[in-house]
Amino acid sequence: LGHLENDVPRMVDTPWFEEKIPFGEAAEIGTKKVITEHSTIGLVVTTDGSITDIARSEYEEAEERVITEMKNTGKPFAILLNCIDPTQEETLAIREMLGEKYGVPVLPVNCSSMSQEDINDIMQTVLYEFPICEIGINIPSWMVSLDYNEALKASLTDAIRDSFESASKVRHINKCVEALENYPFIKKATVSSINAGSGCSLVELQLPDELFYQILSDRSGLDITDDKALVSMIKDLGRIKREHERIEYALREVELKGYGIVMPTIEEMHLEEPQIVKQGNRFGVRLRAHAPSIHMIKADIETEIAPFVGTEKQSEELVNYILNEFEGNPQSI
Repeated sequence: LGHLENDVPRMVDTPWFEEKIPFGEAAEIGTKKVITEHSTIGLVVTTDGSITDIARSEYEEAEERVITEMKNTGKPFAILLNCIDPTQEETLAIREMLGEKYGVPVLPVNCSSMSQEDINDIMQTVLYEFPICEIGINIPSWMVSLDYNEALKASLTDAIRDSFESASKVRHINKCVEALENYPFIKKATVSSINAGSGCSLVELQLPDELFYQILSDRSGLDITDDKALVSMIKDLGRIKREHERIEYALREVELKGYGIVMPTIEEMHLEEPQIVKQGNRFGVRLRAHAPSIHMIKADIETEIAPFVGTEKQSEELVNYILNEFEGNPQSI
């Protein structure tokens, strides 16, 4: 049985009305209820006109009405363009037109000969219509140590914000990530994971190595251009740190008390061989050791010069000259 019975609309019972209604009307009402009340995703199936002898133009009115209704539900959906040859130029042109008109992904497929790969593509396309809930950005760990007012970190934050500003659906993520690579301070941007079920995605950002060395050089005041220079500098800084740790306590003592001692290390201590010594009728053992120590004294150094330059006016001119020079460049004194 179809929608006609004895050349008139077939009447059927429905759970929504007490009286019988035409089969076509019942099918449409049932479909709407499934879409609006039960489903979480949807597929709108239309055609390019190659499947039957019905012209493409005959589908357009119903097509537009159904797609508009689907968009009003706010639920993720895609359009399947049923056709004999999905690669035909005319079919691809219709796909392009529908995509631009409705802003929804359109997949040309031959529904009678779909493969597992086609089905997977359809499901992924629909799932990628879900809204974005969260986008995580992984950046190099050294970037985390920079303040937010740092120029590089501020520029990176602005780039991420601008690139993802228009993203609302999961399918937008890949294009937004591609846009990130247009910035000179981003070497590579990749999507490492997308969870369409939760609307979460994780993006990995790689920055040029030159930026890392530039930041190191700017913050340390040292010239670090590559890994070799970095390792060499770390070795030197490690040696300096060990030397400073030795005198650190003495320096604090000097600041607090005006006097500090750098005690010798075990390595610097020289032990002489024990010697037996006699004192009267008693004997003992003498142990002797010596080691260098550093004594620090805090002293205020004061100096004075009093050049005689001639007249009082000349002295005033010299004073004014010295004061002006000191304000502009204290090192000149």
